[in-house]
Amino acid sequence: MNRQAAGSPPWHMCYRVTETVLPADGQWHTITIPLQDMKESGAWADGWHNPEGKFNWGKIESLDFSWENNYGLECDIWFDAIEIANKN
Repeated sequence: MNRQAAGSPPWHMCYRVTETVLPADGQWHTITIPLQDMKESGAWADGWHNPEGKFNWGKIESLDFSWENNYGLECDIWFDAIEIANKN
């Protein structure tokens, strides 16, 4: 998430993990999420703000993993060896 300026809403980017990306089969899977595949999902500050294209990759405040809506996936999620890399 990031803020454009002090007091501005924290804008969020997201990537929805579906069973196509993560099969609920009890096995370890490597998931690669290119930043360009993430979508702005809006911001929460005294109510919800719909996406406005204001997310700025240069002002990242935090990286969160959220299981807010599991889209039908009924499984435990474990993270190991998280890597953020430039693959160029």
